[in-house]
Amino acid sequence: MAKDARARKTKTRILQAAEELFLEQGYGETTLKDILARAHTSTGSFYHQLSGKPEVAEELCLACLESQLIAIRSVIPPPTPRAKAVEGVQSLIGGYLKWAIEKRHLVKLIATLLPHVREKTMSRIAAKEAAIDGMIAAWAKQLIKSGKMRDVPPRVISALLLGPTKALFLDWVRGMSDVDPSAHEATLVEAACSVLLPLAPVKPSGPEARRPKRTPVAGKDAADLFGNT
Repeated sequence: MAKDARARKTKTRILQAAEELFLEQGYGETTLKDILARAHTSTGSFYHQLSGKPEVAEELCLACLESQLIAIRSVIPPPTPRAKAVEGVQSLIGGYLKWAIEKRHLVKLIATLLPHVREKTMSRIAAKEAAIDGMIAAWAKQLIKSGKMRDVPPRVISALLLGPTKALFLDWVRGMSDVDPSAHEATLVEAACSVLLPLAPVKPSGPEARRPKRTPVAGKDAADLFGNT
């Protein structure tokens, strides 16, 4: 038992060291020798746990995606007949942004490591993505049935909900853009709603009536969210 615990600690130490190095200097520039030195472990101990640097990268990548999956599972609304489409869209985009801000190093790590994942591991990566699509599909099914959401494939719904937010956040965390996605959450939600929800005219009221006429946004739920009637 104690031996197993020591082995788990060694593997954790190796993965933590590799994560730090991959983020600091990239996958290609990080050698196995670097990882061993940072983890304070021997070559023998390393190969007792892992087959090489590619497996280290894949273990880390899968852990990142599992963290993302757990975060989305925690915010996805239950698929009930009373579910409001726009509230679900807001919850999913907001939930992803919250996770990405708290775990921004994981966002960068996924982007760094995915190009180096071997083909034999891609099925495990795909399974993580499919699990996210499945949760979103289960939520969207009732909304599509009741006419509150357009009937499009689950992968398309996932891509429209999370794709733009992921891309914008990745550019920001890499330093390629100074646009903080969290400051534009409402815009990202409105954009997703305008595509996924059936379109309906919006009649402004109150302060909105004094603003320039806006393009119709998505459905009654969207009107409720953005302060219209």
